[in-house]
Amino acid sequence: MQRSIKRLAPIALVAATALVLGACAPGGSGSDNKTTDTATTAGTDTTAGADTTSDTATETGDTTGTDTTQDTGSQTGGIVTDAAQMGEVTITLVDFWRDAEGDWMQASVDAFQAKYPNIHVNRVVQDWSQIMDTAPLRLVEDDAPDVLTVNNGWQSLGALAKGGLVVNLDPYAEAYGWDEFMPTTIKRQVTFTTDGKTMGAGSLWAAPSARVQNIGIYYNKTLLASLGVEVPTTLAEFEAVCEAAKAAGITPVTYGETDKPIATLFALQDILGDKDAISDFIYGSPDVKVADTGLGEAAARMLEWSDKGWFTENYQGLSSGDANAKFLEGESLFSFFYSGLVPGDQANRDEFGYLQLTQDSGLMVATGAPADNLAIGAKSQHKDAAALLLDFLMSEEAAQITVDFGYMPSLHEANVPQDDALIVQEVEAAQVTEADNGYVPYLDWTTPTMWDTVSTQIQLVLARQATPDEMVAAVQADFDAFLAEQAEG
Repeated sequence: MQRSIKRLAPIALVAATALVLGACAPGGSGSDNKTTDTATTAGTDTTAGADTTSDTATETGDTTGTDTTQDTGSQTGGIVTDAAQMGEVTITLVDFWRDAEGDWMQASVDAFQAKYPNIHVNRVVQDWSQIMDTAPLRLVEDDAPDVLTVNNGWQSLGALAKGGLVVNLDPYAEAYGWDEFMPTTIKRQVTFTTDGKTMGAGSLWAAPSARVQNIGIYYNKTLLASLGVEVPTTLAEFEAVCEAAKAAGITPVTYGETDKPIATLFALQDILGDKDAISDFIYGSPDVKVADTGLGEAAARMLEWSDKGWFTENYQGLSSGDANAKFLEGESLFSFFYSGLVPGDQANRDEFGYLQLTQDSGLMVATGAPADNLAIGAKSQHKDAAALLLDFLMSEEAAQITVDFGYMPSLHEANVPQDDALIVQEVEAAQVTEADNGYVPYLDWTTPTMWDTVSTQIQLVLARQATPDEMVAAVQADFDAFLAEQAEG
């Protein structure tokens, strides 16, 4: 299959816009999922303009604002988009971004406050797991946050929307014209019918950031060059390189499993499965079986790689973050991970490359989504100001901030530095995937319990306590049980 690939212009580059969103993709800790138990970090409001007062959230997650003035539009039921009419307000944003990625989010918030100095943002940073676990309770409190990170799928956004805990964003989408730049593949990921029975259709309940994360493969350029081989483009070529690496005493594939990672499994499913079957299954089609999606074949391939000793030594006792730390120190050749694994300020960033493998047909399929989805709490006293923040985080300015910090932009064009070879490769791969209409959602969005089912089952397969076929059966049972529950409810 031949295709025309748009080359990167020296000044401007069209970012990959037709991307399926997934907050499932973790942050720059190098951990495959966001379920960590580290202490809560207080967020600081660095307000632009004359007001230099900082609003600091406590470690208990206090999200109380510093004023009681409501947005005019929120009081009357109308929509106010003019910041000057919103008065002097403080809104609370709850997100999980830390370290280098925290700097990216803070820069975005700072730029928003510089543009709208009367709207102050109290940013509260907490662990992903803490946000996900406490959102249903937090959103019913009187001091509920105005904006918070949500995960796609039934385990998070679907439940919050069905429970009336987050705001239907359709009126804001119309007021701001979000449909003009938001691809349907992204919008579908954060839409649910108002009766709470269908994902991928209906109303908009969250908004993406202007940054995308795909599951792809990072590689160590020095180690690859030492083998005298070219960068692989197909799975067969990739496995041939892994064979050569193992023979040369190099760990072929980075892997750690204590935190139940799913990036490697999903990437292999993308290569081996049918993209339409994957998407249809995730969006709840009863006509598609998980056996049609390539998941079993992906699990069997991972087991084969484990048996060959291709994974990081003693991976059973490592987290994906531990394993990726070894990768960034040059101890392994490849790492299946979400785009953004190598921070923009990484000292040896130029030692790494990025690739995505095609299917045998030549089609490039990838699990990918915006890096963050943000919803407005139904009890927010400042819904219009919160919507203005969402609008800014989807703007061209926000997309440029994203690329300036070395991450992959979405939704708009951005000026990509041509002297940063890694981000050039990341964006080129995204462009090809977009051109092939090859983006698929995250499998764990399928049901509220699918992440736990899939991540547990792949551990059992690698431990030879279950077969790939038994894993497929367990996933199908999870899917069928949820469909039955939806039909009843």
